[in-house]
Amino acid sequence: MSHLARDALAQLTPALLTELESSYSTTLAIAGPPGSGKSTLARLLAHLLTLSGKTATVLSLDNYY
Repeated sequence: MSHLARDALAQLTPALLTELESSYSTTLAIAGPPGSGKSTLARLLAHLLTLSGKTATVLSLDNYY
């Protein structure tokens, strides 16, 4: 993962945690072209949220039509 991606993730995670504190359930959709790192980002966010005591599930819709 590039430095730019790590920096963006570091900025996104606190905002996401703040949003989760104010709601019962949140759905986050990640969109982008093939190979852009969507699955990697989703797994990293899920891991960070789990470390913060939240429950996170990654659902891949890559082959769902």
